[in-house]
Amino acid sequence: METKEKPWARGKQILKLLYEHGPLSSSGLQAIMNPPITKSGVKQALRALKRRRLIVVNQSGLKGFGANFYQLSVTGDTRPEVSKMLTLPLAALEKPQIVNPDMAYSERCAIWSTWFGFMFGEADVARDIHYKSDPSFKMPFSMTSENWRLSPSILMRMPSKDENQIVTVGIDVDKHYYSSDRIVEKLKKIRESKALNGCIYIAPTDIIEATLSNLRDYRNYRSHKLLSHFDDNFFLFSNGQWSVSEKAPVMVNAYAQPVSLYEWMDSLRTANPQKPKELNSKCGGPCG
Repeated sequence: METKEKPWARGKQILKLLYEHGPLSSSGLQAIMNPPITKSGVKQALRALKRRRLIVVNQSGLKGFGANFYQLSVTGDTRPEVSKMLTLPLAALEKPQIVNPDMAYSERCAIWSTWFGFMFGEADVARDIHYKSDPSFKMPFSMTSENWRLSPSILMRMPSKDENQIVTVGIDVDKHYYSSDRIVEKLKKIRESKALNGCIYIAPTDIIEATLSNLRDYRNYRSHKLLSHFDDNFFLFSNGQWSVSEKAPVMVNAYAQPVSLYEWMDSLRTANPQKPKELNSKCGGPCG
């Protein structure tokens, strides 16, 4: 007979996620908790944590994005218990709980970084709030004031198939307030920097359509070399729609042609980064 999971059983997992990502809503937590949990299960676990004063409600989140955001309670009297549950030194809880004031954007980054970690189990996946301060996570960009702006929301690293190199993919989550012109300019600079092996941009459908339209305009300026044959498959775009059959988000390339995320990653890991056109015969879906 299947036993019902007690609300407190998932409390430690929630505390760990709040420590790792900062404030999250109940819907955001449900999206990234593994094993999966029901909506009521998350709320019951949150109520149990609130009763023990281990979390507090941050109501500065945008309505419609989960409304209330929850964060660790690290006041003097609760810090020792949180520290014990997370097996962390007390000093580790002194870091700011809110790293990015745009909590809705931060939550989207938390969800996507977790999902990419699930999809590619052997990859190292890190958000910018982590890889920018982690010396063990080699930066693809030198951190000048200009390049800091180019840093993607998420970095994913995997060994090449021959294990001689590391393949680095940037995953940029749209902030919902950049114009398509500004997005294209950022993508162009990312490509020209040659710091990444591939780049995925995640945004609402209307932003992607406008961005792809602007990218097509760049084809008239071949000196930019933004959309050479390789570059058409250097960039992937997704509106977050999920492919049930592939168990991955639906992706398109710069020509708006469908591309299999898994085949694309396989191509990046197989091709010689010094000879990017090797991707031409291996890309998933039409290559144009």
